[in-house]
Order: sequence, then C-alpha cells, then structure tokens
Amino acid sequence: MAKLTTKFKSLKKTTKVDFATYLGVIAVFIVVTVLQNGGMLNRKTIGLLVPICCYMSMAVSLNLTVGILGELSLGHAGFMSVGAFSGIVMAMWLSKGVGLANETVCLLLAILTGGVAAGIAGVLIGIPVLRLRGDYLAIVTLAFGEIIRNVLNCLYISMGPGTEKFVASATDPNVFTKTLALDRVHAQLDRMIRSCCEGYGCAWEMDMRPACKVVWNDAKLTEMARRAAKRVSPDGALPDAPCALGDDFADYRALGPICYARVGVRNEAVGACHPHHSDQFRIDESALPAAVAWMAAMADEFFA
Repeated sequence: MAKLTTKFKSLKKTTKVDFATYLGVIAVFIVVTVLQNGGMLNRKTIGLLVPICCYMSMAVSLNLTVGILGELSLGHAGFMSVGAFSGIVMAMWLSKGVGLANETVCLLLAILTGGVAAGIAGVLIGIPVLRLRGDYLAIVTLAFGEIIRNVLNCLYISMGPGTEKFVASATDPNVFTKTLALDRVHAQLDRMIRSCCEGYGCAWEMDMRPACKVVWNDAKLTEMARRAAKRVSPDGALPDAPCALGDDFADYRALGPICYARVGVRNEAVGACHPHHSDQFRIDESALPAAVAWMAAMADEFFA
C-alpha cells in the first residue's frame, strides 16, 4: 500500500487529474445505475441519460483532437453520424435479418461496426486534410460534416412499384435492396412514440390510418411524357430530380401503369407566385394551351 501511495505521488499532475476524472465517471455510473434499478429516477431523467452519454462521448473525442493533438476539427458531428448510422444498420441487420436474439452481442458488434466505419471515414478524410493547419483544417472538416448531413437528408422512404412495401432509396428503388414491410414501419413508429412519451412521463395513443398511396410513375410512360414535352416545347425545362408524392391519383395504378406529370403555372408577372392553400393562389392560364398540346402529344406517343 505504501508503494502504491509513493508511485501515485510521483505521477505528474495531469496524470493525477486524469485518474480522478476516470474514478469520478465510474462513481457517477455506479450511482446512476443504483438509482435507476431502485426506481428513484423518473422517466424524463432516464430518457435524458442516452443523449447525455452520447454528448459526453463526443466531448471526450473532441478533446482528444483539439485539446491533446491541437488540431481544430469541426467535423466531429459528421464522423459521429457515420458511426451511429453504421452501428444502427448493423444492429437492425443482426436482429431482423440474421435473427440474433442476444442483445449484448448485438450491441457489441454494432459498436465495433460503428467505430470501424467512423475510423475508415476518418482515415479517408485525414489523408488529404491533415496536411492543413489552423483555420484551413477547420473549414475542410466543417465541409465534411455538412456533406454527411446532406447525404443522410437525401435518403428517403418511398413505395416500390407494384408492391406494398417501403423502399429506402437515395435516387431510385434499386439503390437499396432492403425493404421494410408496412407493419414493421408501424411497429418502429410505435416504439419511437412510446420512447419519447415515456421519457417525458406523458400518456400517448396512436391511431394510424391508411392515407393516399405513393405515386410511382411507370418508366416507359415517363419516357413517353418526356419525348412529348420535347415535341411541344424543345427548350422547356424538364426536371430530373425524383419527387416523393402521395396522392389519390395513385389509385389508378390498380388499373394499369401511370404517369403523374405536372405543368408549371408560375408567373410572377401576373401574380401567379403564391403557394397552394393560400387565398392569393392563382395560376397562369396562358400555360393551359401548352398543357393541352402536351397531353395530345402524349396520346400520340402512346398509340404510336
């Protein structure tokens, strides 16, 4: 015991502070665990523990980069998102795809996958970025964080053609092969709502009713519509961006292939620039002849 005391006194001040910090974290963890198991924490506090721990982990990693290494990095949120997204995908695949029932093993593999994915992203970004210093490094890492945020925002859930399953896709349904059945989506929503409400001690009731189906344009009809539009207006703008749309027009899909197309009727010169459901909403009726000509050209393309 005396030797241990002597060795501890001989340590540097920073090392002693680190030991005290680690012991404090362990002590807080033990106290919180005892309070939670004893039922002495309310639901709101328990619900806040997870984000608190996440932010603590992020703060520790940020201190490693900024405080110890001295590199000003503003892309930690991006790396954290890569790790979290990869870990969640792995956990979902293990539990739903493989059927792994052991939650502890599933959690450990998800943490390992998230760490490896974030590490790979860090290496790929670090190879060119670590040649920079100061503000330049901060700007590049901030840009990386924004890129990750926009990539994740581009992912959406849409309805696959001819099926009643949701398809997660970045541009089209063939990007992701993993589909989520409608009942599984309902179950996930139920769990998320329950977790939020229990975290704040609120009562809840979910009543989910089917609404309009998702419009899914047929590829051949869409190409016909594009050719017809080029015939009517060779210089007209034809947007390529996909649009997720729920409308009762999708009911026609039960009768055959469909193509939901829209004609631009915005014209600020005549005041046709206000949004839908506005008392000032109006359309530029001069676009109607072009719309009729387009429909006639589409019919000609179809019967040809």
